[in-house]
Amino acid sequence: MRTTRYIYLALTAALFWSCASDDTTLGGNPISEISIDEYSVLPSYELSKNDVLTISPVINQSMPGKTLSYEWEVEHEIVSTEPVFSYTCSELGSFDCRLIVSNEDGKAFATFTINVNTPYEEGLVIVSKDPTGKSRLSFMLHNIDGTEDSFYDYDVFSYNNPEIAFAPNVSDIVVSNGNLIISSKGDATVAPSIYYLNEKTMDVENYVEVPEYAGFSPYRLMVCQTAYAGASYPILSENGKVYDFASTEGTVVESNKFPSTYDIETSVFYESGSYNLFFWDNQDNVLVTMFDGYGGFYCLKDYEQKSNKENININSNIFAQGNDQPIIMFIPKYRTRDLIGTTAQIYILSESNGRLRRTAINKGIWKYDMDAGRNFFDIRETFTDIGAVSDSPIEKGAPIIGSATTKSLFFAKGNKIYRWYYPQGNINTASVFATVGNETSIVTSFDINSDQDLLYVASYDPTQGGLNGSCHIMEIKKTSSTEEVYVGKITNFNNISYQPVKILYKNK
Repeated sequence: MRTTRYIYLALTAALFWSCASDDTTLGGNPISEISIDEYSVLPSYELSKNDVLTISPVINQSMPGKTLSYEWEVEHEIVSTEPVFSYTCSELGSFDCRLIVSNEDGKAFATFTINVNTPYEEGLVIVSKDPTGKSRLSFMLHNIDGTEDSFYDYDVFSYNNPEIAFAPNVSDIVVSNGNLIISSKGDATVAPSIYYLNEKTMDVENYVEVPEYAGFSPYRLMVCQTAYAGASYPILSENGKVYDFASTEGTVVESNKFPSTYDIETSVFYESGSYNLFFWDNQDNVLVTMFDGYGGFYCLKDYEQKSNKENININSNIFAQGNDQPIIMFIPKYRTRDLIGTTAQIYILSESNGRLRRTAINKGIWKYDMDAGRNFFDIRETFTDIGAVSDSPIEKGAPIIGSATTKSLFFAKGNKIYRWYYPQGNINTASVFATVGNETSIVTSFDINSDQDLLYVASYDPTQGGLNGSCHIMEIKKTSSTEEVYVGKITNFNNISYQPVKILYKNK
């Protein structure tokens, strides 16, 4: 049982031998002892950021009626002198607190702890925009205690940053070094902006406005999860130009590595011990890469890491002879345990003369030929015909995600989600995996969990107003054969966002 401690003022008299007589007397007023009911002030309180803690202590006096004064301390600082304690939990952490109740005779103490936890520890994040461009950040906390998950009913950005305007037309979000980095295109009156949000508190720790480039309209942030201090990362703009973003300094400049214009729908980047990416050069119709931060290099058959256009041998361009145009590019996501002994690949679906073709490239990009004494572009598969464009359910710009565990490419068209066994087979044989919402609903974004057994889907219904966006969590089931994949339980969360731009699962 917790002990409440008391200090009382007592009158004492010292007797001294004296020749003079002492006519003084001891005080006869009764002392009013104070006690704090131990059940009215608990030993500890568990709260989330932005919660308001209210404590109404029950105070007893042995001689009622004497005036009481109150002091509430948090980390040894007095924060209130009111009888009822009201405290807004604005910071994360554990805080030592004390209540001191006094009257003219003495004091009573009660100590307690406030533990302020993050309400954004782990869960789903959705950035969305309404028809006017208004941006919104939605969050669903994943409850590890087994209680039902749910989305917060507020805009997480504005709720935690009331003094900072969320620029319109949000365009992308990534997790990097403990931050959520969010880009917005802005509009005629608001400059394009990039925000750094602490992923535990959702507080804006820094933001960058970029009014100096008239054509800059951030479409995709190609910032890796473990961004290095002093390094810069590409931002693909809606006009196809690339800008370099120094994530540490918070600056944006035009890219010297990538001076051309690039296809905004077919670009990938990844971390594999180094930072690598692929762009499709619209001007030269050639694949361009950056490997371990170096580039951009043209992906030619002999792959001599050339970046000078004058040195391009057009016959060495693997895509030039068929005049291929890109449709999609993806890297299947792997479980960590599945990567052992596995050569991950990048898949490119291109169109040529009305046919769809699949090309696979080693994620290591190049290999060294000892006999020739030079590097070669590591192509694993070239131009496998996968069906007629006119019969294909997949369209350029469709939301996609690849799962290496089930050898599946999930893609969407309208409210239908398709699954294609990507290592082989005609894409026109892709089957409907699931449907969401109404016939008028449109799927806009995917993510997948690390175990590859949950598919996260974001959609919206353009015929509805207000919060017309939804989230769907789908179980991915499979038999012993990876070709037999089917949907299990579907959990729907409706009217939790505007039109979703991107969904991602944020781990601890």
